[in-house]
Amino acid sequence: MTLKKKNTVKDIIDELNNSSIPYAILRNYKNFPNIKSDLDLISNIDVSKIKRILKKIRLKHKWDFLFYDDTKSKFFSNNNKIETFYFVDFKKLLFLQVDFFKSLSLISTPYYKILKRNSVNYFKKKIPIIPSKVTNTYHAFQIAKILRFKNFEKIRRYKSAFLSNKLIYKKNVIFENTIIKLLKINLKKNNFFTYKMLISIYKFLIFSKYYISNFIKIYLIFYRMFELILLYYFRPTGFNIKIFYKNKAELYSHEKYFNKLKKYNFINDWKYEYELSYFHKKFFLERRNILIKKKKTFSKKVSIHKIFQKSFINKFTKV
Repeated sequence: MTLKKKNTVKDIIDELNNSSIPYAILRNYKNFPNIKSDLDLISNIDVSKIKRILKKIRLKHKWDFLFYDDTKSKFFSNNNKIETFYFVDFKKLLFLQVDFFKSLSLISTPYYKILKRNSVNYFKKKIPIIPSKVTNTYHAFQIAKILRFKNFEKIRRYKSAFLSNKLIYKKNVIFENTIIKLLKINLKKNNFFTYKMLISIYKFLIFSKYYISNFIKIYLIFYRMFELILLYYFRPTGFNIKIFYKNKAELYSHEKYFNKLKKYNFINDWKYEYELSYFHKKFFLERRNILIKKKKTFSKKVSIHKIFQKSFINKFTKV
């Protein structure tokens, strides 16, 4: 991680600490201010305040751009809302993503929210983090989610955290103790099919309790469907990019550039359009991925760097 990114991360936390805003870091804080990729925070902070803080830091550290990505916040409920910002330097390929989660959500219910500063724990005194029992219990749900992506490294980490943590963040639903006990037994044995079934039951119980207790909010179930339609059909985060090339060498050069963008976290992944079916394209573009349409041409060479930069600037709002 570059010094510029480290100092930016450090200043964001310092600014939040000096304010009265209740917040916490969600993950990747053990090597702070070195973070793996994104700075993930949970806070009920107003977006206008976030913009003022981050704009000040952008100017201080001379980032070329600060972008606001509202694809997961505009028209979203507070349970699912994520305010996303990108610090960008296109020339040096420097990129830092900062996410402000309104809550840790679980099937459109607020699994965990920060209400006061004294409701969080601290890592190395200055760094507020969500209670470890919340993090590690939430890992149980994340394991079930990422099993389909076969991300074995993440599964191993989350599994270790969940199994080693004796404190459980309970939602006080029926059969909760039994379900958690069975989850740990099946996870130890790598019985993932049974594990996923138990997670589904557990989620259903949390879901049912929330909406029985908050019946007036039943509309949020249908509202979540609206949010997913926005994400997959009207406001996907990814990019459709058309590239032109003269020969295989030029095409290879373009591919190298896209791999660099992936390496430096500008994007999560890239694929050619013909590699995916219609519905796979929708899922692929929900994340910050690039779907490429290639066209052979003998016209003047167009800079792939400029094509991507223009696409990024047109897609997100400059702050």
